[in-house]
Amino acid sequence: MSSHPAPEFPEESAPARLLVAARACLVERGHAACSVKLIATQAGVNHGLVHHYFGSKEGLFAAMLDQLDQEMDQQSVDADTPLDLQEFLLDIVFVRAPLLNEIHGLARQHPQIRERFARFLERRRHQIGELLGLEDPQRLRLFTAMVQGLAMQSQVERNLPLYSLVESMVRLFGRQGGATPGPVPPSVPTPETPRS
Repeated sequence: MSSHPAPEFPEESAPARLLVAARACLVERGHAACSVKLIATQAGVNHGLVHHYFGSKEGLFAAMLDQLDQEMDQQSVDADTPLDLQEFLLDIVFVRAPLLNEIHGLARQHPQIRERFARFLERRRHQIGELLGLEDPQRLRLFTAMVQGLAMQSQVERNLPLYSLVESMVRLFGRQGGATPGPVPPSVPTPETPRS
């Protein structure tokens, strides 16, 4: 569980809408363009509510990171087969990469977010190690560095064969835990079905 539990708000409440809008703004516009006013406008609330509920824009982003941490904790709890592991990794490098890259940029500028992001990354490393059966810390660091690099590279090279790369990574590193790649999950883009 996250060391900073994400605050829970009713789905349509102002703070919940602010968290959704903050995430969307980061992905769509980048952290430099996400002002409190823009996020509040996208959420359909008064911009003063950012400060009321989260203290600052950085506090809002920190709460959003805590929420993401909890989501990914749950996702790994549900991942108990090699195919689930591949879907978990593909989710990181394909779906969440734009958001994680922006959070990385925020972490370089804001100590509050940097500390949380460092813990977030450590927790993902631990999750991946458990899912792969990797006990050697050096191999685990190398594997997670490859995942992070692939996530960054996927933002520049839009037609990477992500599935086959993740499959190769699992095959290469998963032998310790017996993980072997499974068939392509139907929800995962393949070279024949490129991303838009």
